[in-house]
Amino acid sequence: MFCVKKCLTRVSSETIRRQSHVLSAQTVLGIETSCDETGIAVVDSDRQIRSQVCRSQLKTHLSNGGIIPPVAKQMHQKCIDDCVRLCLQEADLRADQLSAVAVTVKPGLPLSLVIGRNYAKTLALKYSLPVIPIHHMEAHALMATIDNPSLDFPFITLLISGGHCLLAIVRNITRYDLLGESIDTAPGELMDKIARRLRLRNLGPPFDGISGGAAVELCAKSGDPFKYFTDVNSYPLYTSHRRCCGFSFSGFHTHAFQVIERLEKKSGTEPDRVLVEANDICASIQYAITFMFIKRLQRAFLYIKANHLFDEKPIKLVISGGCAANQFITTAITNYCQSVDIQVLTPSKSLCSDNGVMIAWNGVLKLINEHNYSDVVLRDQRMIESLDISGKALFGEDISHHVIQQHIKCDSFDVKQFINTQ
Repeated sequence: MFCVKKCLTRVSSETIRRQSHVLSAQTVLGIETSCDETGIAVVDSDRQIRSQVCRSQLKTHLSNGGIIPPVAKQMHQKCIDDCVRLCLQEADLRADQLSAVAVTVKPGLPLSLVIGRNYAKTLALKYSLPVIPIHHMEAHALMATIDNPSLDFPFITLLISGGHCLLAIVRNITRYDLLGESIDTAPGELMDKIARRLRLRNLGPPFDGISGGAAVELCAKSGDPFKYFTDVNSYPLYTSHRRCCGFSFSGFHTHAFQVIERLEKKSGTEPDRVLVEANDICASIQYAITFMFIKRLQRAFLYIKANHLFDEKPIKLVISGGCAANQFITTAITNYCQSVDIQVLTPSKSLCSDNGVMIAWNGVLKLINEHNYSDVVLRDQRMIESLDISGKALFGEDISHHVIQQHIKCDSFDVKQFINTQ
């Protein structure tokens, strides 16, 4: 009996401690439904991830050969309530104890965005909570700040994912200067298409249950990155005739498919078989993509230094987005940056892809800095009720034309020296 009472006393003390913490810290629920992940999380102003839940639709979309927006919407709608309930339960919180609700409203699949938006509005109006609208890519860009309190503004972000590719200067939590972005295919989308074209799913487990980008990375581990696509300085496949910080992957996409088709015909590969050279193809594709990233970063660093944009502060680079989980790419970029005295930071691998934590954390940053910025937190009921979503959205102020005008020439370099082939 004594032991039972003692245990009950400990539990009661812990509960009191948690409740006291809730009262002292700003606590935000984040809702992410921009694409095919239902991501919910509770994060507080002490940088504590109190809980997170993520329901992936990956297997369904893999079987469908890609994301079908009405299907994604239906799956979000089916599970979002359970995800929120479970997240609050794991955080040991009631909805009325939250400080605010943060929700992705742009950019993304409109049919998916509307599910998260509607749920956030309903929750906020029911419990009299403010709503914090979140720009999906801004949340990615700021994700690394949760684990790195010493990361000061400004810093550079290279945001690479299945839907986006951009290079920007992060001035503060609401101001971004866009140096360049992809004008066509995003790198994650490119790797997904390569994985489908190579039929990597037919290799069986684990390839049949992971994303295309993850499949390419896994397949590449036993491949030679210097087997194909080594002429990385040729235009138009890998570079641009303009001295810019923008990206274009469509030419390389076409070229890669042509190489795969030629190899299949040469070897007589059957329609349901995987090309024997698939490992080398995947490794070489990663190498070529990495070269494009480093080439653009090189110009960005020169532009920043030439224009004294960081006031003599050391330049720091944050790599974010789903492709930041690719170890080959981030290691090569880090090796290059170390050679020019630039520090590289990335979120933890689990937080690189779309998740509720990044939305909640962005909400926390806006909530605790609300007095410095206008309209980052919606408290008026009419404003909450009129909150809208947008499938497309600009990222900060586009200064890419200024980069082009300066016509900055980059020194040639051998990207192979930054590749870890071990």
